[in-house]
Amino acid sequence: MDRQRQARRRGKLTKERTLQLKKLGFVWDALANRWEERFAELVVYKRAHGHCAIPTAWAEKRALAHWVVTQRVFRKSGKLSSKRISQLDSIGFQWQVKRQRAQG
Repeated sequence: MDRQRQARRRGKLTKERTLQLKKLGFVWDALANRWEERFAELVVYKRAHGHCAIPTAWAEKRALAHWVVTQRVFRKSGKLSSKRISQLDSIGFQWQVKRQRAQG
């Protein structure tokens, strides 16, 4: 799959091959696609739980928990696009995490 993407980027993929892959629903931007998949998972989580405060060490969906943390880091460092920030804001994404104090 990556070879097809690389060939297209280099201009070495024929128009016929590009059309064939397009008809099959080939995903040209795998990273953007993965982001949209995680966002959709977050929407499902919010519907089920009423919030977007996913536990950072959630064993059931580690990839989603990691993704949520990464979105906060990317926003803080200026690496998250305004479009993605808006998407996350639209579902009530929580940019700040309330830290629980250790009891003892």
